[in-house]
Amino acid sequence: MKYYFLLTVSYDGYNYNGWAKQPNLKSTIQGQLEYALSMFCQTKMFTTAAASRTDTHVHAIDQKVKIELDFLPNIKKMYAGLNKILPLDIQVKNIELISKDFDVRGSILKKYQFQIMTTRPGVFDAKYYQYCDEQFFDFKKFKKAILVFKGEHNFRNFIALKRDEIVGKDTNRVIDSIRVKKFGNKIFIEFTAKGFLKHQIRIMLGAAIAHSNGKIELQDIFDVLNLRKDKMDYIAEGKGLFLKKIIY
Repeated sequence: MKYYFLLTVSYDGYNYNGWAKQPNLKSTIQGQLEYALSMFCQTKMFTTAAASRTDTHVHAIDQKVKIELDFLPNIKKMYAGLNKILPLDIQVKNIELISKDFDVRGSILKKYQFQIMTTRPGVFDAKYYQYCDEQFFDFKKFKKAILVFKGEHNFRNFIALKRDEIVGKDTNRVIDSIRVKKFGNKIFIEFTAKGFLKHQIRIMLGAAIAHSNGKIELQDIFDVLNLRKDKMDYIAEGKGLFLKKIIY
């Protein structure tokens, strides 16, 4: 008999190559979690699937992970056991028993937050903010540019895939809201949508930052978004991005 669980996981992604496991097991979040599961369960007969496949250096406050086991563990013991084995920068916050039919990737909304600092970050901020020098960063231009992406668009030029890989892929997405807040030298941008394409948020941010620095015009962003021009080679750093909330 199979048993299914939903884990809520938080992690500091700075030291990891994203969510998806790689040959070097401990270089990714999934690899670390599966190692902890194998140690706790004393078996490798399980599967894991995440709600969002976060990129290299990207952090998560509310990642959701569905796991399948062939035995029913004590949830309190599993919670304590996994957190004892996991490194300190990955934490299981909650575990609940779910049905087989629960679709971990079928969320209603996902919220991501990106963080910018316009003065040189201190030691304890450097891993969580993208530094944009205030001498060259025009906040008003940045805000105007990033809000261009709100609503429904074909984001074919804002995905980290080659042209032949995009063929037949649905690249239309609806961004329900983009909120931009500035507190002194810190800027927080929150994106809410049902889903995003690979690197979509970081590529949009890269274009908006390039506009704020005077490297491209706002019309260039409109033209690329409306498929009148090819994609641009701008992408924001992964370390400033947080998976903030997943809503089912």
